[in-house]
Amino acid sequence: MNDKILKLHEAKPINTDSLSTPHKKKDNIGGGEPPMSNDKYVTHEELNHAVDKLDAKIDLSTEKLMHHVDNKFNENNVDLNDRFNENNVDLNDRFNENKTDLTSKFSENKSEIASLKKDLKANNEKIAWIVGILSPILTTIILKFLHLS
Repeated sequence: MNDKILKLHEAKPINTDSLSTPHKKKDNIGGGEPPMSNDKYVTHEELNHAVDKLDAKIDLSTEKLMHHVDNKFNENNVDLNDRFNENNVDLNDRFNENKTDLTSKFSENKSEIASLKKDLKANNEKIAWIVGILSPILTTIILKFLHLS
């Protein structure tokens, strides 16, 4: 058995030109027109029909996808509009409440300021009356002390 195995250093090169090759069978025997092997080729009509079917499926799939995207966008847009309107109404309510609160506080402060002005005016009149009475009395007392001395 070891006699049949060649050693690497004993190998001889092979000329590939001398090898015989089997005859290739042509797939299209008889030219470009039928008779062609039906299992290996398709006609232009069959190919166009298959492409049209595939194109229609792609269009339908794309149409479904675009319809789905449009529906989702509309749902989200309506949801966002609802939220915006709710928030806007809420903000308007808050604004109106704050405006009412500010108006009432301003009115209260205005009445308090008017009351303080009235009190200050009354106190000013009292002080003027007291000063009017005390000044001649004090003047008389001072003059007597200066005169006596």
